[in-house]
Amino acid sequence: MCVSRWRRYRKCPPHVDSFLAAVQWKHNRFNGAGANNKATAMRNLPPGTNSDVATLKMLSAIDEDKRIVARLCTQRCVALWLDAAQVCKLTYACTYKTNTQLPCQSPHDLGVAWRQCASPENCKRMAFIFNYYGTELYRRAWGTTHQEVTTSHITETMNIVMDVGPADMLGGQRNCLQQQYSTSANTRKNNIWRSGAGQHGVRVNIEQGTTRTKPNYKRPKETFFISRHDPLMPRETRETVEEKVSNQCRRWVACVNACVPLTLQNLQQ
Repeated sequence: MCVSRWRRYRKCPPHVDSFLAAVQWKHNRFNGAGANNKATAMRNLPPGTNSDVATLKMLSAIDEDKRIVARLCTQRCVALWLDAAQVCKLTYACTYKTNTQLPCQSPHDLGVAWRQCASPENCKRMAFIFNYYGTELYRRAWGTTHQEVTTSHITETMNIVMDVGPADMLGGQRNCLQQQYSTSANTRKNNIWRSGAGQHGVRVNIEQGTTRTKPNYKRPKETFFISRHDPLMPRETRETVEEKVSNQCRRWVACVNACVPLTLQNLQQ
């Protein structure tokens, strides 16, 4: 999409976007998991157009489209996580006033809360925020995931028409919007996790690490894993201990069940 056109559209209210013609995108318009290159640009060129000037111009256009999509994905993911933090009552200790707990209102606050406390309760809260809220609870409320809601929002906002719809992708493949959503979410999430790595060496994962003993094990949706290591030990000799937390854990089930009614109420408003 032309940059000036996108900026002009941003000044217009949503109900007057009918004057803008829909923009046709290939499902692989840009590389959502890495950098774009000339090959990426060439597959987006109209038939019969293959000059270097046209290729570089198209590369600049798809890079700008990717930046816009990444920014929208990140904004929506951050809003989702902060909403989930409010639902599960994740707080952090105020550094200016003793005995005062503050709610998380920014991604930085999420990192502070995780860096300050990696208790079993906070591990469950972090799993709920990043791995459960936008998937399982979204399905209960809307019958879809946050990724699907976000990509639909982007196509409507940017007036995009994909050559192949998400439902028509074969073999579990994903289009560039879905890939970019995953990349943006994982990048921002890892930045938050990393803030606690040097403090307590604890991380919450949805998949089992190198200690997996069953190659065909399929993780239940309510199951996650906690890995611990001593951050003061050298990386070469560091040992990582993994703990499985599943839906058989009464505290985890109670935490999720307590959050479900409030979550569904918030999502359906």
